[in-house]
Formats: sequence, structure tokens, C-alpha cells
Amino acid sequence: MPKPTRKEVAYILRQWQDPPDKDLCQAFIIRRTVVKTMKMDRIRTSGMVGVDPQTPTEPGMEDDRKSFEDLGILLPPRRFAEKFDAPLVTLMDQYKSGSHGARN
Repeated sequence: MPKPTRKEVAYILRQWQDPPDKDLCQAFIIRRTVVKTMKMDRIRTSGMVGVDPQTPTEPGMEDDRKSFEDLGILLPPRRFAEKFDAPLVTLMDQYKSGSHGARN
């Protein structure tokens, strides 16, 4: 490994030895950062290829697009969640009703 690369790798490995900053490791901060980065990437990419970043949503996909843009995830179908992850159903209902707590 080249010497300059070793220095950079060693720097990163030393950082990993310390516990992460608790304020930066909260799920809602990570999710918000990921969603913001994805939106910026979509805008940047669309500018490069000449496509409008706000392309129309296919009919029936509005909820999926909203949850992906808000949370960075696609929610499972309700029947699937009821069968395999019952607590998720409550969070899904809260999110769909607009409850702020469900977004964190």
C-alpha cells in the first residue's frame, strides 16, 4: 500500500477506535441526512441528463414515493407487516396520519 494511502487509512482506523458521537448517531438524524443526500443526488443527476427531478409519479405509487422521499424507505404492504412485523403497523398508521413522532 502506498505511504500516502497508509496515512489516510490509519487516520480513519484511529477514528473508529473511539465510540461514535451520540448526537450524530440518532436514527432520525441519519435518516434525514440520507434522504437529503438522495434528493441532492437526484437533482444533480437529472441536471446532467436533462431530466426534470420532479418526474410525475406513476398512478398508485404516490404513497411509495412519499414514504421514500420522507423516510428513505418503502413501507411494506399492510398485510405483510401485520403478518411479520405487527409493531410496524402502528408506526405505519401514525406516519400515514401525519403524526410527527412516527417520522423519528
